Amino acid sequence: MVDECAQMRLYRRKVLDFWREHPGEKARLMAQATRMLWSPVPSESDASGSGAARAARRTVEPAYAIALYVLAIAGLFLAPRHFATLALLLLAYNTAAAMVFAGTARYRVPWDFLLATLAAFALGAAWERVRERRGYAASGSSAPS
Repeated sequence: MVDECAQMRLYRRKVLDFWREHPGEKARLMAQATRMLWSPVPSESDASGSGAARAARRTVEPAYAIALYVLAIAGLFLAPRHFATLALLLLAYNTAAAMVFAGTARYRVPWDFLLATLAAFALGAAWERVRERRGYAASGSSAPS
């Protein structure tokens, strides 16, 4: 029978020893984990799956991530300050956790809703601009003014 608690203590001790004995290496791993977390091109993608699946991982996924990042950055300036601040704090927390635990993009995915929500502010503002240019009233009426 495996003593899981003993295993946990053993590996926790090994990790803490590594951090203490090799701080420079841990710093490099933290930088690598941050790049892996936020890279629009997934580094953990392998050659498995059909050709279409591989092509989608190499093209569609990065294009989606880049568009999401750009729109989220724009949304930071359009969202209410309290929401933008909270989103930035939560994303910073996620990044810090990934730095400690060697995160990859799969650790970012549960937090992508924050990026998508910020992006929605940018898309909403762009939609309103288009409506104004086409002469639609900003009050929500669908008839031209």
